[in-house]
Amino acid sequence: MGTPKMISHLKLLTPSSLQRSLPGWWMIFVVVLPRLCAAAGTELPPALRVYQVGDIAPADLVTPYLLAVPDPVETARLRAIEGVRSPSVFRHNTTENEIAVQELTNNWFSTRQRFVEILKKSYSNYPLSKTETTAPTFLRFTEVFRVEYPTDVFSLPLAQTWAVGGADQEAVEGFSTLLREVMRRRILSDSPVPPELPGDARVRLISTPPTPGTNLSGLNLYRTNFVSLEQTRSIVRAQLAGDSWSGDEFLPAFIRANCWFDQALTAQLRTQNVAAIIANTWISPGEIVVAKGSVIDDQAKAALDQLRLRVNRASSPASRQRPVAPPVPWWKTNLQDPLFWIVAGILVLIAAGTLVWRAFRSPRVDLVPGTVRDSKLLRLASTRRTGHDSLMEKVLTSEIIQRLFGQRQTMIETQLSVTSGAMALESRLGRVERQMHSRFHAYERRIVELEKELAESEELSRELIRAKIRNVKLELQAAQAQDQDSKDQTGPRLNLN
Repeated sequence: MGTPKMISHLKLLTPSSLQRSLPGWWMIFVVVLPRLCAAAGTELPPALRVYQVGDIAPADLVTPYLLAVPDPVETARLRAIEGVRSPSVFRHNTTENEIAVQELTNNWFSTRQRFVEILKKSYSNYPLSKTETTAPTFLRFTEVFRVEYPTDVFSLPLAQTWAVGGADQEAVEGFSTLLREVMRRRILSDSPVPPELPGDARVRLISTPPTPGTNLSGLNLYRTNFVSLEQTRSIVRAQLAGDSWSGDEFLPAFIRANCWFDQALTAQLRTQNVAAIIANTWISPGEIVVAKGSVIDDQAKAALDQLRLRVNRASSPASRQRPVAPPVPWWKTNLQDPLFWIVAGILVLIAAGTLVWRAFRSPRVDLVPGTVRDSKLLRLASTRRTGHDSLMEKVLTSEIIQRLFGQRQTMIETQLSVTSGAMALESRLGRVERQMHSRFHAYERRIVELEKELAESEELSRELIRAKIRNVKLELQAAQAQDQDSKDQTGPRLNLN
């Protein structure tokens, strides 16, 4: 009877009947209150919010973790200091060597062709004779050609060789080899290193041409291993000053720089070297990251982002620890193991056997000391002991003395052998020294003889050269006399067109 009445009473409290029985503002409260509670429950705590630079901290944000926040100002300062220590990057282009040799060869043959063409217009009897190449007219011709074409490979010995139609292939190869040897040096261009990237004395030399994917690994050198372009030309000019072909007049002009400072690669290398340098500001647990009402800057934003990640990671389901079951007592686990019972039985048997053995073993018999009544036995024992001791002392003394004599004899023999060896070595050194002195005297006598022969040969050579010079002068005078008779006083007209 109670249950039907309760059911009938509940049926009367339907939403429609409740709406009719309660006032209107109660309905508003019932509908709005759950939504307000839900909104309040979904609002994030201050530590989990996403802040932007320029926001105002709503409360004191305290970290429960140890945070390492990058300091941009200190990081930039340390990177600037370390960047200056990084080496400057220089490019070494080895193709410049062959380019310089090719330019020399091309200029050589083009100059020879131009010279021969102009010479044929001025002289009708090309090729000329050696006598004509030493005449004043030919010398004036070469000077005019040098003024008209100052950048060409040209010198008086070359002009004389080209005028007589001689071969110059060996000269071309010789100058090409010399230029190639010079270009093997690390010749630095005259453009200086920018002052904003001074670097230290070390240099990173890269032998590849500049490409976007250039590998910055190269050879570390000091700047003293480089030589400037102007210095290289001066050295070559000084070395060729006494050359018969006068290569110092044109060869230095073909020397090119094969090393350049690369500012872009230097900046790239220094960026790579300092990328790992980061200065951190450490915030201990319990410290305030941002105080209430403070403006959030870049460093504070980085700290808050790191704090938010740490809190989210700690509150994630994956990081929660699973409940650990209480450890099972060892005796409960071992009772189920048959090996445990076997070991326990063996130990019990060993203990029982030990107890039985100690109970049934024979008792120990202690020897009771007896008294010697006869004093003669004591005196006899002491006498025997004294005689035995004296005999042992004599035997040991004799053995020690024999050993000492044996060692002395061995030392004497060793000293004698060493002395004889030293005497033999001294005699051998004496013989070697006498032989060396005799050889030195023979060499000195031979040197004196050679000097005399050299002086005599030089005097004879001088006489032969003087005779040849006199003959050449006579031939030159005869040739000039014949030339004056056959040609005009003014000589041939130069045609350089």
